[in-house]
Amino acid sequence: MADRFCILLVIAGIFVCPATAQEPSATVLPQPTLVSAPAPIYPKEAKDAGLGGRIVVRVVVDETGAIVSVDNPIGPAQLCKSGDNDPRIVALRNALIEAIKQAKFSPAMKDGRPVKSITYIGSTFDAEADRPDPPPPGQKKIVKVDFITGKAVSLPKPPYPPPARASRASGPVSVRIVVDESGDVFAAEPVSGHPQLRGAAAAAACLAKFTPTILEGKPVRVTGIITYVFSP
Repeated sequence: MADRFCILLVIAGIFVCPATAQEPSATVLPQPTLVSAPAPIYPKEAKDAGLGGRIVVRVVVDETGAIVSVDNPIGPAQLCKSGDNDPRIVALRNALIEAIKQAKFSPAMKDGRPVKSITYIGSTFDAEADRPDPPPPGQKKIVKVDFITGKAVSLPKPPYPPPARASRASGPVSVRIVVDESGDVFAAEPVSGHPQLRGAAAAAACLAKFTPTILEGKPVRVTGIITYVFSP
């Protein structure tokens, strides 16, 4: 059966292509228990640039509760032009990875016995928290408005990642986007959905195009949500 996608665009209450696909029931796997973890250190270069958001990492925990690996970071907001290789994005992801490597877990249990398991741990970096001063010079502040007049010109569909298809990962993935004054997507941050599908959804969101939003006669930078529904 061909892959089915539906794009749900949510901008100030406007819905395009409402999602109707049903997410299949999933088998519940045993999960380790997070006992403790240090707070990640917010990289100064990322916070000064106003970059933040939620990051999720994949953690493998063995039968003793020891961490085997921490990898596959997803998030935060992807800068659509410089991509994942932007050093500020890399620094944010590494900060969470290093913090989780110091975490303590109790092993997952199955049939009364400890087993090796996989879990996903997330943390949110808030660039505006504890920031008493205005944004640094040259940094553009996003205008918050009650409505957005810009309309979608192009909404490319994301490819279905092969690992996600193999594990039958499916369902909706919501991506928060920042649209610049020209109507291009400046940044895309997955905010919900299966971790194996978030990267593809963010990449597709980066390719979306909108007509500029005009406020008081001038184009402004605005935010919105695009939701992609993956169904195998």
